[in-house]
Amino acid sequence: MKTKLSKAETERLVLLAEECGEVIQAVSKILRHGFEACQPRDLNHTNRAQLTNEIGDLLACIELHVHAGDVSNVYVAQTRKLLRVGKYLHARENRTHVESIIGKVPKG
Repeated sequence: MKTKLSKAETERLVLLAEECGEVIQAVSKILRHGFEACQPRDLNHTNRAQLTNEIGDLLACIELHVHAGDVSNVYVAQTRKLLRVGKYLHARENRTHVESIIGKVPKG
């Protein structure tokens, strides 16, 4: 069993961790100040725009891991997660989103 990471693997994992942290930070700002609040350094850049950018960066990083062969079946795992979480979502709007992504969600 291989335990030592190559420099490339380490770099990709550091990038993934950093991007996950940036998504968490963007979500935190929205929870405190709302989607439409602006960044203090840029009054034309809302928290919604920041979250959009950070999620895009994270998706790019995920694609990098898939392409490099670090992970596989992420799209299968994504569908499984939506099926699992869909049963427990309280907001009907969110269940509707899940249903439109993967089809009918079974009742919990």
